[in-house]
Amino acid sequence: MHQRFLPDNCVSNVNTTIQKPPIQLFGVEGRYACALYSAASKLKQLDVVEKDLVKLQGILKTDLRLQEFIRNPILKRSLKVTAVKEVAAKVPLCAPSTNLLALLAENGRLKALNTIINSFKTIMAAHRGEVVCEVTTAK
Repeated sequence: MHQRFLPDNCVSNVNTTIQKPPIQLFGVEGRYACALYSAASKLKQLDVVEKDLVKLQGILKTDLRLQEFIRNPILKRSLKVTAVKEVAAKVPLCAPSTNLLALLAENGRLKALNTIINSFKTIMAAHRGEVVCEVTTAK
């Protein structure tokens, strides 16, 4: 009923309900991973986002310049936002993955990228019904 008071261009056709992840993670990285899961789920791009993040994590492990750039506290956030958008375009990454990188750069949280990716991978494993376990045997 409240939509009749809004101009037509303010009413969104996008599903605004939050898609809850199959498991709840806590901390900063958990919040970002859960938000990414919700956004990617709404867009039906969960698998694409997961592949993007795995690819990005591989690049982070091998590219020392990118690691230094992410960890450098002296660089302005606006410069980091522009740079990560360029990286996302070159890789290329889908929109939710690109938005995550830009948001992390804008909020000064790029240092947490690796743990956020690991948290998202944990959520996706739970989404697929995978259970991580450790088996100890006597030899």
